[in-house]
Amino acid sequence: MARINYIELPARDLGAARRFYASVFGWALTDFGPSYAATTTGTVDLGLQGDMSEATATPLPVVLVELEEGVRIVANMLDAKPEDVAIGRAVTADFVEVEPGYVLPAFRLT
Repeated sequence: MARINYIELPARDLGAARRFYASVFGWALTDFGPSYAATTTGTVDLGLQGDMSEATATPLPVVLVELEEGVRIVANMLDAKPEDVAIGRAVTADFVEVEPGYVLPAFRLT
């Protein structure tokens, strides 16, 4: 079972993006360095990456997956559109090498 926990979006103009989300949705964003800001609601949060060299090419959905054994894992959802991720959707585990020798869990919709 998976639900979206966090979505990261590229923001070429971080100040303009912050103002947009504040005025349209009333969201307060916290700065995490000079080029990153995020909401911190604890539900579904949004991160804005202002450093284009660090930005993902598409929105980065991060999900909370609860395994049948009761263990919860926060990880990336690979190859899925955010609108396709929903509570109760079955997923399969995958692993992504983020740097040589460093592997992190990730999930795919089944």
